[in-house]
Amino acid sequence: MTISQAIKQWLYKNGTIEIDERINTEKLDANAIAYSLSKTPQSQAKSFIGGSELRTEYYMFFARQSSQLEAERISNDEFLENLENWVWQKNKEHDLPILDKKRKCTKVGISSSYYLYSTEEEEGIYTFTIEIEYIKEE
Repeated sequence: MTISQAIKQWLYKNGTIEIDERINTEKLDANAIAYSLSKTPQSQAKSFIGGSELRTEYYMFFARQSSQLEAERISNDEFLENLENWVWQKNKEHDLPILDKKRKCTKVGISSSYYLYSTEEEEGIYTFTIEIEYIKEE
């Protein structure tokens, strides 16, 4: 399983993203409600003597939401704020994404808070960045 897949499975546990509202990998559908997760080119690695590494990677979460009305934009802000708070809470509880046998997640958080990325006629695309830290064994 890729790290992206593990994060997506973990995000479904939130409950505000329905399974039928699939989180795509690196493609945001044109549907009125759509989600996507894309890896960024940023990463950091710290190597240890035994060959393991502590890695940090970043994934952008995109949400396309209806945003024509003020009430919709307020609802979108509430959804994204709650989702960010959920990520922080799950990290605090050590309820983290489950990676494969050679990688263990040690921390997850938000490295850049949500904002309105772009607007279209009746929809807005919002984004925030998820930071994941994990140990990769030799």
